[in-house]
Amino acid sequence: MQGLGALYLELGRVQEAERVLQQALEIREDALGKTHPALSLVLTDLGEVHRICARYAKANGLLDRAVAIAEGASSSEGAQLAMVLSTRGMLHCSRGLFREAESDWTRALRIFETELGREHKYIGEVLTRLGALNRSLQRYSEAERMLKRSLAVLENAAGPGSWRLAAPLGRLGGVYAAQGDCAAAEPLFQRSLAIADHALGRSHPQYAAMLRNLADLRRTQKSWQEAERLYLETLAIAEKAYGPSHPTVAAYLSEYRCLLEATKRKKEAKEIAARIREIELASSGSPGNHTVDVLALERR
Repeated sequence: MQGLGALYLELGRVQEAERVLQQALEIREDALGKTHPALSLVLTDLGEVHRICARYAKANGLLDRAVAIAEGASSSEGAQLAMVLSTRGMLHCSRGLFREAESDWTRALRIFETELGREHKYIGEVLTRLGALNRSLQRYSEAERMLKRSLAVLENAAGPGSWRLAAPLGRLGGVYAAQGDCAAAEPLFQRSLAIADHALGRSHPQYAAMLRNLADLRRTQKSWQEAERLYLETLAIAEKAYGPSHPTVAAYLSEYRCLLEATKRKKEAKEIAARIREIELASSGSPGNHTVDVLALERR
């Protein structure tokens, strides 16, 4: 059942994933006890479900438990522990705990390289996350280096059309766009969007994330109508996938508000700002206290 839950999670079917993974956890706990190593990955995937749904306290408890089980399962650090650490790093990033995220991902990368070699797909995925984190911290040279290595690893491991390439392509484009190099960013954004469209479909949250990259670029280029069309499409996908009050929706609304302010549509911008505050209050208890999740739509 854990495999089915993981598949639902990969497909963006979060409610179904939660139902199946919760059942799988209960079955394994009844059969094996609460500290058996076989529980670790079920806890990890269930923790990821709660992270995606912005239930951060619940996710934290599940992932800390998964790490403790994986650490106690062997005298040496294994790939299973690295997988748990990689997911917990996502949670740290969602909560704005960037130092903790970097620590978990750096440790996971080291374990994966030791256990699986330097060209495994899991290494590419951790590099994508570290690259995105470095980009968000404006460490652009390090971000570019990691994302280029991630692309090389994933393209070799999974093929040039794999959905796994969409995220690092989009992140690398983001590195260039952040430095004002729109000409370098655009083909990367277009390729990432085409891959997500072909491999995942236009209702998948990762397609929305790639679409948002292109919307941001069009806003930078002052192509206002095209940018607005892309933002509205992005929001429609995210609201359907997560619901209208999810922090990811707030992150997209924040970008859309920037467009409205840039085009002097002050009344609409104020309405969007009020909606963002409502989402922040619901998710964190105070307005302005929500940290945009730079990796919200990527997973192990």
